[in-house]
Amino acid sequence: MGEPKHLNRYCGKLAPSLTCLVCEDEAAHRAYGLREGGLRELASLNVGKSAFRLVRNGVAGGVPSGNVRMMPGTFIVDTNGKIVHAHYNQDIADHIEFDHLLTLVNDLS
Repeated sequence: MGEPKHLNRYCGKLAPSLTCLVCEDEAAHRAYGLREGGLRELASLNVGKSAFRLVRNGVAGGVPSGNVRMMPGTFIVDTNGKIVHAHYNQDIADHIEFDHLLTLVNDLS
């Protein structure tokens, strides 16, 4: 969930060979089984540690857009429309490592 400008900023730079999609509302999130997080998912010890590491490294977040309680996930969909990998975040700091994601994509080739 985001705005097209976010997609253009990150996908083109990090994964120019992939097709990335953005949905400005919650429809895609809900279709893929994602849900809104509660206190445990939004303010866990893991989230606090992640926030501390980011601040310590000089990384500041931007202004959030959309439903900030909607939990993230990462999906790899093959050319036939089949989901071949799904990662449902346990909390908002639980992201799949980008290098691992690219390995999964390359393994499909």
